[in-house]
Amino acid sequence: REKVEETGFKEWKSTDDILRNYSDLFSGFGSRVNTDFWEETVVQDAEASVSIEFRMAALGGQISLALSGPQTCASCKGTGSIDGRKSPCSRCSGSGRLSKASSDSSQFFTVTQLCPSCGGSGIDRKNHCLDCHGMGLIDKKKKIDIRIPEGVRDGQVLRLRGLGHPGRGKHANGDLYLTIHVKPDSEFRREDNDIISDLDIPFWVAALGGKIDAKTLHGPVSVSIPAGTSTNNLVRLKGKGIKGGNHLFRIAVTVPKKLTPRQKEILREFL
Repeated sequence: REKVEETGFKEWKSTDDILRNYSDLFSGFGSRVNTDFWEETVVQDAEASVSIEFRMAALGGQISLALSGPQTCASCKGTGSIDGRKSPCSRCSGSGRLSKASSDSSQFFTVTQLCPSCGGSGIDRKNHCLDCHGMGLIDKKKKIDIRIPEGVRDGQVLRLRGLGHPGRGKHANGDLYLTIHVKPDSEFRREDNDIISDLDIPFWVAALGGKIDAKTLHGPVSVSIPAGTSTNNLVRLKGKGIKGGNHLFRIAVTVPKKLTPRQKEILREFL
């Protein structure tokens, strides 16, 4: 398992941001009658990102992620009140907002804003939870284990159901959309589901053929080199790539810089 990666929700970083978002939602409510503020709040999905190692992306595995963002208040269990019961704000009747009818020369319209008495919670301030101040949400970190599927690509987005922003009332939690960033690897490169790596071989193996030890994502292997192999030739190893793909070794023939007199004599005889 990899170390715990820390990240935050991209859309909202604190409960203050959530309140601003709720305020934006109110503009379309018009003159609707009072109902529970939290019941009609639309649950929002969340976005985050994480960087993983190349091998983890190729083979899959599990990572631990520490998410920073709004979570359901444990003290009041999300109700926003000290005793877990809602005592409606007398000013807004528990709706969390106030509406005012206005008009201009051409039309009538309704302006809606957060209730200043309860701060938009819809709960009487006297009964506010001391930890979340009546909002039912609190900023904190939570650790979650996430399964990375085999073959995930750089920039791919995973949908993690129920791990987004907390749901209120009858609403379930939103979903978390996690963008995956894959770190480059010093040995391996990816083309579709194939893996490519460089393999140095001595010139006599290139000429005569033979076995060379090499690395793959799945562990060490012995690669058969056919006689007459040249630099930049590809040697294919089936099934050693990603999800049944292949591993391709790009050959680089190495030539010794210094030869003994006897080695030089043998080469001249060969040529």
